[in-house]
Order: sequence, then C-alpha cells, then structure tokens
Amino acid sequence: TRSQLIERTRQDLVRVYLALATFHTGRKDYALALNALGEALPLSPAPEVIWSHVCRVLIEMGDLAGAQRAVARMEQTAGQRHALVSMMRGLLAVAQVDTDAAIGHFKAVLELEPTNTAAANNLSICYLMKVRVDEAITTLEQCIREDPYHTLNTTLLDNLAQLYDIGHPRATERKSLLVRLTQLYGPEHIILPGSLASVSATVMLGGSTIGVNNPMSSNGTA
Repeated sequence: TRSQLIERTRQDLVRVYLALATFHTGRKDYALALNALGEALPLSPAPEVIWSHVCRVLIEMGDLAGAQRAVARMEQTAGQRHALVSMMRGLLAVAQVDTDAAIGHFKAVLELEPTNTAAANNLSICYLMKVRVDEAITTLEQCIREDPYHTLNTTLLDNLAQLYDIGHPRATERKSLLVRLTQLYGPEHIILPGSLASVSATVMLGGSTIGVNNPMSSNGTA
C-alpha cells in the first residue's frame, strides 16, 4: 500500500543518513556527521536512537555539554530507565573521567539487557581502571553465562583472555575453557583473538560437560 511504501522509504532514508554519519565521523568530519543525523531525526520512529548517535559524535568531538543535552533529549522520548540512555550516560561519564558513575550506568544497562556485550565490556574496563580485576572477570563471565550462543564474540573473548592473564591463578585453564565454549556455542566463522591462538591449537572438544545455561561456575572458577 501507499502508506507502507512511504514507511519503507523513510526507513531506507534513515539507514542512509546513519551510514553517512558513520562515514563522516570516521573521517572526523563532525559537522557533516551531525548534519546527516539532523536529517535522520524527523524521519526516525525511534528518535532516541538518533540522539544516541549524536551523543557519540559530540563525545568524540569533546563537546561534553552538548552530549549531556543529547542524552536529555533521549530521556524525553525513551525515559530514564532505558538501556540506550544508560549506555550513553556511561560513555559520557567515562569521557568525564567519572569511573564510579560509569560503572553504575553500565550496570543499569546489564540489569535491563543481561546479554548486552558492549555494556559488559565497558563495565569490565571500568572495573579494570579501578584495579578491581576479579569483578572485571566476573562481569564478562556472567554475560557469557546468560547466553553463550549470542554473547561470544572476538572482542569479549580477547578482553576476558587478557584479564585471565592479568589476574587469574589458572589463566591457561580458563582460556582453554573459553576455546571449548567457542567451539560449542560460538558463531561458525568466529575468529579467535591472538590471546587465545596458542591455546586453541591444543584444545580438543570433549572432557567435562559444559551446560548451555551455566558454562562457568558462579564464582568465576572451574
């Protein structure tokens, strides 16, 4: 129908403007990126998503006051208890060098979306900045435990493997478990990070049974 065609066209335009914004941001053409997002804003059925992109661009520009205003606009449409709002508040807190506040915001994201790997990685990094290595490890393990089929990705695996090297007494054993989990539950074409390359050459499937709902023990040890 005509209305469906119009809606599809609007959605296509939003995708084009977002792609343009990403391209211009990568080239540090921030004014052009913000112009593209401004064009997308009245077309999008979810303006908080567009405002989140605006927030990211402003943070990269160093305009933290502008980023704060962008988050406030997100809250007007999505409310304060919204994962994307909390994510942006967390990134803004990191930019403001307020790690404690960032931890609170990223934890709020995970309360709403336990399998949000971006929030888990961000929270883990914040814990590491506070030299709370055990909590950094537990955060990533818990994210995997929630749903290993959808949370195992190269970035998370690399971060967790490096954290094991930093602060786990049985780092090699834990990294071997990560490789097993990836073989069992990971995407078919996932690329193992370099931090697991030497381990993957020696790990064979088999041995102890690893449950889908509980691939790691709750205290982070085998």
